[in-house]
Amino acid sequence: IFYTMLYVAISVHGIQGLWAAVAALAQCSAIERVPLLEGVAYLLPAIVVLAVGRKRLFGFMARRFDRAMGRSLRDGAFMAELLCTLPVKVGMKWWVPNSHDDDGDVQKAWISGVVESLDENGIHVRMPPKLGSSSEVRLIPMTSHVMKADELLSAAQNGLRCVEW
Repeated sequence: IFYTMLYVAISVHGIQGLWAAVAALAQCSAIERVPLLEGVAYLLPAIVVLAVGRKRLFGFMARRFDRAMGRSLRDGAFMAELLCTLPVKVGMKWWVPNSHDDDGDVQKAWISGVVESLDENGIHVRMPPKLGSSSEVRLIPMTSHVMKADELLSAAQNGLRCVEW
C-alpha cells in the first residue's frame, strides 16, 4: 500500500504539471517548459512501473546490482572488518571452524562455542561435548591489529580463502 500511495502522489504531481502546460497552451500563451518537463519527469517512473510491473522492475534492478563485479568480495570484506571490531567478552558465543567436517556440508562447517577466557595467546573457546567425550577448549589466535576492509580483501585473495555463506 505504501508504494501505491507513493505512485499516486507522484502521478498527481505529474498530472498537475502537465495540466499547467496544457492550460498555458490553451490560452495561446507561451508554453512554459518547466511544468511540462516536471510533469513528464514525475509521470515517467509511474508509467514504467505500470507497464513493466513493480516486481519485475525491482527484480531486474536487484539482479543488476547483485551482479556488480567484486560486490560480494567487498561486502564480505566489510562484514569481516565489522567482526574484527567486535569486542570479545567471556561468556559470549563464538563460532569456530569445524576441523572434523568431512562431508563438506556448509551447515556443519562451523561449531558454536562459548568464550571461556582471553589472554595474550588468543581466545579460549569451550566447545560443546561430543557423544561419549568431554568438552574441549580450543585456542583461537587473535590478530595483533584490526584490519581494514581493503587489507582483509587482499589478504583473503592472496591466501586463496573463501567464506561460504
